[in-house]
Amino acid sequence: MQKLTKLISDKKISLAVALTISLGIAILSLVRINNIPSISAENSDKFYHVIAYFTLSAAWNLFYLNSAKKNTKIKFILSICASIILFGIVIEVLQELITSYRTFDLKDMLANSIGCVTAAIVFAVLLEKLKIKWLKFN
Repeated sequence: MQKLTKLISDKKISLAVALTISLGIAILSLVRINNIPSISAENSDKFYHVIAYFTLSAAWNLFYLNSAKKNTKIKFILSICASIILFGIVIEVLQELITSYRTFDLKDMLANSIGCVTAAIVFAVLLEKLKIKWLKFN
């Protein structure tokens, strides 16, 4: 457990993870994907969007936590969330503009936002529950 704690609290590793997830989402969002497992329901791909953007938000929040020198304010968590939502919007626009096999989808953007906001809430609540002293809600 100590090795895991040390690993996830390393600034360089958390940055590498966040960048890798960001790049992975960008690539997977812009290339043609065949034979991906799917849930047989309408809009089932939205589940993947929620999970991907939850993970992306958690990774960037963890990097920020590892990089913060002083008080972490909720506005920084929200800034990360807003940046990730913007990233998702840019990806959707790029899908429409540069691919012939992907389309702009408002439902994808909603699912991305739900994943991101959920991760931000979970992150803030966990920091509060773990009594991280430098979290400030102002």
